[in-house]
Amino acid sequence: METEGGYELGGVITNDRKDDMTPESTMQNMHCIHPADLFPFTRKPMLIIVDSDNAKAFSHLPDLFGQPVICLMASEELPHSIREHFTRGRLLTTFLYSPIMAFMLTCGIDQTSDRLYERCEQVVEKALYEAQRSYLRSRTIDHSFLQFFGDEFIRLILLRFAFCYCTLRLHRAYKHYLKKTLLATLLSTKL
Repeated sequence: METEGGYELGGVITNDRKDDMTPESTMQNMHCIHPADLFPFTRKPMLIIVDSDNAKAFSHLPDLFGQPVICLMASEELPHSIREHFTRGRLLTTFLYSPIMAFMLTCGIDQTSDRLYERCEQVVEKALYEAQRSYLRSRTIDHSFLQFFGDEFIRLILLRFAFCYCTLRLHRAYKHYLKKTLLATLLSTKL
C-alpha cells in the first residue's frame, strides 16, 4: 500500500524502543510523528521545532487553513568534531535551551570561568535584544511571522534560533552542514 498526504517522507521517531512486529502487521511506524499528524493543529498559528535527522520531512507542510505555521528545523548532519558532544540531545535543542553552552560546544570550548560565562550571557542577551528590535522595525518581514512575537516564550525561541543560525553560518566548520537543512519555514497564504 502506497502512503500519501504527509506520510511519504517519513517522520520523527518518538520512541526508540523496538517493538516486536510481525511482517503481516499493518501498524507501520507506530512511534513516529508524521507531518500529516499535525494537519488538524494548523487551524491556528503554530510553531513547530523539529530537531531530528529527518527534519526535512516537515519542510513541506501544506497551507490548509490559511494560518501561519513556522517550522524550525535542525541540520541533518553535524561535523564529526561536534557529534561526540551530542550523544543525548542535539545541537538545535542546546541552542534553544542554552545558547552560550551551545556556542561554546560549537567552538570546541568545554569549560570556562563563571565570570566569563556570565559576561558572555550579557553579550548574547544584548544581541538578542538588538535582533528583536531589528525584527520589529523591519518592513520586509512577513506580518504573519511577527504575530508570533507577541508571545514572550515563542519570541525567545525565535531569537535563539536566529542566534543559532548566525553562529553556524559564520562558523567555517558548519557552512557545508548549514545548507543541508537548518532553516525556518513560514507557511502562509500571504507568501
